[in-house]
Amino acid sequence: MDRNEVEAIIARERPGWRVMQVTEVNDESGPSCTVLLEKDGQRRTVLIGEAEDVEDQD
Repeated sequence: MDRNEVEAIIARERPGWRVMQVTEVNDESGPSCTVLLEKDGQRRTVLIGEAEDVEDQD
């Protein structure tokens, strides 16, 4: 999953949030990305799994 794909998923699932950083993770659950988001001075980290599901991490 590249940054453009991640940004498209975030735009669809979390409108208004901006992608700050994408880190690829490969673990026993398969490939995924942790993504640092920003909106109105707030920051949030989410995990995007292989199935393109978005889970809050903080």
